[in-house]
Amino acid sequence: MELKDIGEFSLIKKITKDIFVDKSMVIAGVGDDVAVIKTKSEKYSLLTCDVLIEGTHFKRETITPYQLGKKAIAINVSDIAAKGGIPNQALISIGLTKDTKVKYVEEIYRGIKEGAKKFNIDIVGGNTALSKDKIFVDIFLIGEIEPEFLLLRSGAKTGDKILVTGNLGDSSAGLEIIENLDFKFEEKIKIKLKQAHLNPCPR
Repeated sequence: MELKDIGEFSLIKKITKDIFVDKSMVIAGVGDDVAVIKTKSEKYSLLTCDVLIEGTHFKRETITPYQLGKKAIAINVSDIAAKGGIPNQALISIGLTKDTKVKYVEEIYRGIKEGAKKFNIDIVGGNTALSKDKIFVDIFLIGEIEPEFLLLRSGAKTGDKILVTGNLGDSSAGLEIIENLDFKFEEKIKIKLKQAHLNPCPR
């Protein structure tokens, strides 16, 4: 079954039927045109968005739709984490071609939902749109932080230590391995690098 067979509203009903939200924070969410959330005035709000576009950031033949959805959440969580914050709510926008299989979309949302659940993120709304020839997944994520813990790029100064977690370039190397199967690495290293690209862990 393809998207053109069921239409936008039936698809939305299908992919949002089991979304759970924290009702103590979310006044209005999926099903309304605008999400309404309570805020804690003593904290700063953190806002970020990242998009994954077919042909630019991924290829359908090298990543499963489940991995795509989970990765879309992860890259946004990383941005919030980099500021020292906690993610809270997400808006999901997705562009689909008319011949996209409904099962493919359900798998994208399965990945999104599992990623959101892992980090206690409420999915409070979003948008679906018809795309001419490429799929995209765009997530807008809202987080929060206590003002004294906020980390900004502009806060860096001479003498600061620069620390990283993980290995720089793992994801890029993983993509190279996926696209070039002749890479001369031990199999366990290949698996690790591919996972860094397909299933990144927010840091």
